[in-house]
Amino acid sequence: MSPHALSRRVLYAALFALLPSPVAWAAQAFKESAGQVVMEAERYDAKTPRNGQDWVLQTAQSGYAGSGYLTALPNSGVSTNTGYTTASPELVYNILFSATGTYYVWVRGAAPTTSDDSLHAGLDGTGPASADRLNGFGTGWTWRRSTMDGVPATLVIDPPGLHTIHLWMREDGLRVDRLLLRKSSSSTAPSGT
Repeated sequence: MSPHALSRRVLYAALFALLPSPVAWAAQAFKESAGQVVMEAERYDAKTPRNGQDWVLQTAQSGYAGSGYLTALPNSGVSTNTGYTTASPELVYNILFSATGTYYVWVRGAAPTTSDDSLHAGLDGTGPASADRLNGFGTGWTWRRSTMDGVPATLVIDPPGLHTIHLWMREDGLRVDRLLLRKSSSSTAPSGT
């Protein structure tokens, strides 16, 4: 083995040792409790800009929870209905689930217009049809779980353990404040923040 190859191997081993272990990663994840978990949009674990669009932290619209909200920008009329898992800006949240089953996806969001009022949700890197095209956000902060298909957005968690929840932009301009996953099928929206 050449001295350069050995040096690279030692460097890679040292860098790998600095990465958090899967146990540490799980300890930093959001945790489901009693069949629900709530996340501040700005407390994502990973954010990926794509095709000139990104989720940007903002504070101009009052009434948000936490330190701000995320807006899909620039707001230039872009809409991504298909291929969004690789084409749209993405947010990823690590969640440790103890209870399996169907979770209803609620998003607290706001939209400047009806051309800015939708996004896609997903699980473990996939964009299932059961959680795509969440829409209907008003200009004020609103909790929504409805999809353009006329059914509530859902994700099936199985097995228990660490999973990733994803949000992808469908229409730019949408503002996202919070995300709630809960097993309750109640159509009553959460109140307040």
